[in-house]
Amino acid sequence: MLYVLVSMAELTAVGSIFSTGGPEVPTWLSAAIFFVAINAINLTHVKVYGELEFWFSIVNSGRHHQHDRLWLLSVI
Repeated sequence: MLYVLVSMAELTAVGSIFSTGGPEVPTWLSAAIFFVAINAINLTHVKVYGELEFWFSIVNSGRHHQHDRLWLLSVI
């Protein structure tokens, strides 16, 4: 039950962020697009899901420059 509530809150947040940042797109439409995308990813095979999560984590880590610098220092 908590998962459903948190998911709906996140979809509402995504819808409101996308409706304020660009052209006039209804909140429900952007939330519906992300709902379909998230469920499509979750319903794929395990191999595809793991590959997608790997690439999403690289994109997420790439946005945090401080994280990248610390990683580089730890490797050296």
